[in-house]
Amino acid sequence: MDPATRRSWKRRALTAAGAGGLVAVSIWVIVGSGWLVFNRLSGGGVDPPPPGAGPAVTTPPIQTRAGGPVHRTNCAPSPHVCGYPDRTNTGVPAGTTLRQVPAQVTGGRGWHYDMRGSIEIDGDGTVLDGFESAATVSVRASNVTISNCRLALRTTRQTAADHSSAGVLIRNGSTNVTVRNCEIFGSGRGADRLEVGIKAQEKVTGTRVIGNDIHSMSTGVQTDEGLIQDNYIHDFGFHDWGPPDGPDHLNGTTSNAYGGPLTVRHNTIFNRFEQTDAISLFEDFSPQFDRVITNNLVAGGGYTIYGGANSGGQPTHHIVITNNRFSRIYFPNSGGYGPVAAFDPRGRGNLWSGNVWDDTGLPVTA
Repeated sequence: MDPATRRSWKRRALTAAGAGGLVAVSIWVIVGSGWLVFNRLSGGGVDPPPPGAGPAVTTPPIQTRAGGPVHRTNCAPSPHVCGYPDRTNTGVPAGTTLRQVPAQVTGGRGWHYDMRGSIEIDGDGTVLDGFESAATVSVRASNVTISNCRLALRTTRQTAADHSSAGVLIRNGSTNVTVRNCEIFGSGRGADRLEVGIKAQEKVTGTRVIGNDIHSMSTGVQTDEGLIQDNYIHDFGFHDWGPPDGPDHLNGTTSNAYGGPLTVRHNTIFNRFEQTDAISLFEDFSPQFDRVITNNLVAGGGYTIYGGANSGGQPTHHIVITNNRFSRIYFPNSGGYGPVAAFDPRGRGNLWSGNVWDDTGLPVTA
């Protein structure tokens, strides 16, 4: 099925993967009336444009430890070198002591281990910090923080009849839940994948997903509002479950309706499959608006980003997609079919600006 065609909930594209070598160079390129400048990874900065040149068009700046901006290319092979998230700077910080749930601890203020196999948070203001478990964390409370955790979900016995699983499930009515500095993953990358790393149900507000390492899943983060920032989402799992569900639909971050303002900022999301997306906005249950997708390093999927516009559906507005870097580590056009689909540049307040190819720094057009 052509991924440009809208879906009711999920897409049915077949999987494929590719790879290509990337070479970073230092070069001047004239773009319209301006000059684009980009440097090799070993370069120390950006040369000034020649006298009389038009305004410079540059890659999104990266702050170095010395404080000055450097305009790099070819960040995908080692994202942290360019200041993006990867395994070196997400998940549980090195040296953190983790308690095992339920082997070492079974409860605390606002939470308890349910013998049916879940960690239940039901007290407002709960802080659950420094633990590891194979159980889903289920949240039915507000002002909750889940931090410094390793959730290694046991997903080895999933079947076509039951293959839904989540690392953290934020249930309806919960507000202001933060998941920070956790590693969340399933048992493998086929039928034993985790379905979703972090899922917020429809009637949830104030969700914050920050600094997590999420992998071996078919969807990284599913939420219709909140903040998704500084996460590393990678090594997707895929399985074709047969009728009636069919193949998995792979999303780095995904929203299916408007549930409040949503910002997806400064994440690294790599989907090696030609299936669905790295970041997606879909109008499955309502129009999409008030979304900011900015400064992410992304690659893969059918289309790498879906911008929320459903052909024949209600118009999108205030969809802001800026300063993202599209890598070609899997496919020549970032996604198997291209870098972006379903973005309406004519929508009120919609903006596509500063998005570039990771290997060259040249602009990506919508």
